[in-house]
Amino acid sequence: MNKQHVDFDRDNAPPADQYEQLARKFLPGYDGLYALMRILLAERLPAQAEILVVGAGGGKELVTLGRAFPSARLTGVDPSKKMLAVAQGLTEQAGIAARVTLHQGTTDNLDTNQFDAATSMLVMHFLPDDGAKLDFLKAIHSRLKSGARFILADGCFDKQAADFAWHMECYQAHAKLNGVPDEILTEAVKMMSTQVHCVPEERELELLRAAGFDQITRIFHALWLRAWLTVKG
Repeated sequence: MNKQHVDFDRDNAPPADQYEQLARKFLPGYDGLYALMRILLAERLPAQAEILVVGAGGGKELVTLGRAFPSARLTGVDPSKKMLAVAQGLTEQAGIAARVTLHQGTTDNLDTNQFDAATSMLVMHFLPDDGAKLDFLKAIHSRLKSGARFILADGCFDKQAADFAWHMECYQAHAKLNGVPDEILTEAVKMMSTQVHCVPEERELELLRAAGFDQITRIFHALWLRAWLTVKG
């Protein structure tokens, strides 16, 4: 199988300003997942929190957290220039842009290592499990304060499992029910086979522990998606 990295800046990539809308149509429980993210971070955040958002392009997390925590400052990183432009526009519309700093690139490029919390929603499954996933998690871990919470939402499934095909059928049915056109469905299924690198749940937990996270709790499960609440040990 030809494994590729997803480049959201390529000429034939889905329009960046449609990413969040399509994600909601494809993914069962999408809005509930982000509500959980907000609630679980709120339990421990200090009043003047510094929050790291990894994969901030599109702006969903930035706007959700910026509105929920009006005294917090947010730092967003994303390799996609187009996706960050969408995020910038949405933060301006939401009136939170003054509290948001955006970086094009990866977490490794950040100098700050004193974040009170971090999130990465629906990003890591675009990285192959060839060391890239572990490096991704280690970079986040190293920039958090001790005891800080990290929420990871990720494609997490064994693609070789007998019921994976059934999960994919449900995934497509959910999108169709929400009006996704057939041509976009076809591209999404193609992307799942070539550019989305899910790992089984056991491997996901192994990677989180290897990166230094503990108190790992699964907080969300819908088809092949999982989300975890973790703490920097």
